[in-house]
Amino acid sequence: MKPGRRQEYIRISNMKSVLRAIRGGGKTFAELENIMGLSNAAIFKIVSAMTEAGLVLRNRLPSSTAGRKAEIITPNPAFGYFAVILAHSDVMTVTVNDFVGNVVYKKEYQTGYVVKREILDAAVEDMKKVALRPKHTVFVFAGKYDCKTDRFVFAGKFAEFYGENFSETLSGKIGSPVIMKNDMFTAVQAATCDASSPDSFLYLYIDEGVGGGIVCEKHIFAGEHGMAGEFGLFGMNPMTATDFFPNDRSEIFSTLLSVKSVADRYRRCAGKPEVRYEEAKEDFIAACGRKDETALSCLDEAVGVLGRFLWSVTELLDISHIMFAGEFVRLEPFVAGKLNRLFSHSPTCSKIEVSFLRKRDEVYNGAVSVGLSAFEEILNKKQ
Repeated sequence: MKPGRRQEYIRISNMKSVLRAIRGGGKTFAELENIMGLSNAAIFKIVSAMTEAGLVLRNRLPSSTAGRKAEIITPNPAFGYFAVILAHSDVMTVTVNDFVGNVVYKKEYQTGYVVKREILDAAVEDMKKVALRPKHTVFVFAGKYDCKTDRFVFAGKFAEFYGENFSETLSGKIGSPVIMKNDMFTAVQAATCDASSPDSFLYLYIDEGVGGGIVCEKHIFAGEHGMAGEFGLFGMNPMTATDFFPNDRSEIFSTLLSVKSVADRYRRCAGKPEVRYEEAKEDFIAACGRKDETALSCLDEAVGVLGRFLWSVTELLDISHIMFAGEFVRLEPFVAGKLNRLFSHSPTCSKIEVSFLRKRDEVYNGAVSVGLSAFEEILNKKQ
């Protein structure tokens, strides 16, 4: 790398470090010195350049002494805006967020199982009416998408858009770049950004379907199509849980483990009539709470498959932390007990740690994190 380019690279890297430091709360020059390990003069030079570019704001703090008042450096919300289109449930949520992540516009659209073109077009037109043009848009979806060909591979919710260059078309309508992210990728992103999370872990979100991701040393595994998420699209042999195959057989994992499939199995075994998923789920969870033998037997069967899968993955990747989210969390006492018994037979049992996350909005928070990180690309383009 040429000396001039190297200096520019260091300058941009330092700017990114400042942004990351102040997004969680404003910092003084002295605090930034301690965080970054740079001199006061170096920090002053970096912050001055960022202030001139409109990236940050500098405000003097009140002081009880007659000396020079300290300044606090905070992100400048007006530097730029980004949008989030969240379409992974029956409701499509659209927000516009400022450079800090605060929501300045929000609207929801009922979509049902399939997102219709007219609904997405209406959402885009509504976004355009907002006087704040986003620099980029994070589009969050449920399913499989090939970022290399810009096509949905497997995503029933977006069947109407199959065969189209989706992000390119949407970008043209919005007037800014579109970042495509699987909903489980953003959930994993939120967990990765949490300071309390380990560097390497498995994340599983189990509700009507099965999703999640693998994180190794703070890096999210991106899969064959450049998209992480949807454990139901990973292959596995349900008997030995050691063979992985990315084809239609992989849906075995999702079918066996989703709360929907387990609740349906309980309904059939108990001879109950067919009802809506939400009703069947609540009935099944209530039956588990009563320690109904049929319900616990159905749950044990599913968790047994899950245990073999997790045993295999922890062996292959040397990952010891497993995080659960979604409706499986409500079954924590039964799931945890069964997994502990299964893990007791594993060579890695001494280092497997299971936690059940009760936080909400992981998908949206992760999408916001992706949107904020994308601002750093603006700095990269200035190199």
